[in-house]
Amino acid sequence: MLSVQTAAMSPLARLHQWDALILNRVFQGVRYRQKLTHVMATVSRTGDGPLYAVTAMAVWLAEIPRADAFCLTLMLAFAIERPIYYLLKNSFKRNRPEQVVPGVIAVVVPADQFSFPSGHTSAAFCFATIAGVLFTGSLNPLFIWATAVGVSRVVLAVHFPCDVLAGAMAGSAIALISGLLLGTGGWAAEHSNFAASIQKLLDFLLNVIAQRELFGSSGTDEMLHRTSYCQKMHC
Repeated sequence: MLSVQTAAMSPLARLHQWDALILNRVFQGVRYRQKLTHVMATVSRTGDGPLYAVTAMAVWLAEIPRADAFCLTLMLAFAIERPIYYLLKNSFKRNRPEQVVPGVIAVVVPADQFSFPSGHTSAAFCFATIAGVLFTGSLNPLFIWATAVGVSRVVLAVHFPCDVLAGAMAGSAIALISGLLLGTGGWAAEHSNFAASIQKLLDFLLNVIAQRELFGSSGTDEMLHRTSYCQKMHC
């Protein structure tokens, strides 16, 4: 049962605690399964930056239909996504799981200090969304891969679940916005009702950023430790 202190937390603080609880359960479940963590590390590496450039170059050289639109949209999307990613990282300044959750140790070394949002997941969903709209349509197998990249970041204990969810939302939204800006491949006609949804998403993110001091801050971390991590995980 959650403590009285937990019930009195702000919504973002409660979210942070549940995030930590889920992360810890996942970590404890896989920490001794070396084959699984090895597979997850490999999946995570498929979301590294250089592979996107190699893939885009291969698509362009192969002269696949809509290759020019794909490469142009991908370049614009990442030109937007990377600055937003760094802005969010340095606005929230959410600590990595191993700095917050007792007993959790990252399986791989993260590229930077902060956790929210997941850059690997954001980039993967950005790529998958663009490829889906221009090449595969609604049945897009790349979303399975992008989801696997996000899951791998939690299994490897470098991100909380909400980091991954935020990354997926941000990457997908930025991909669609980039296509709308360029109007590539009939994109605007296919997504004429998307602008209102994007505005709602941006309003939500701005509202969350306004409360960033409550999310993953040192005060929240101290609260997490004061409650003895929800009575040693027996909540």
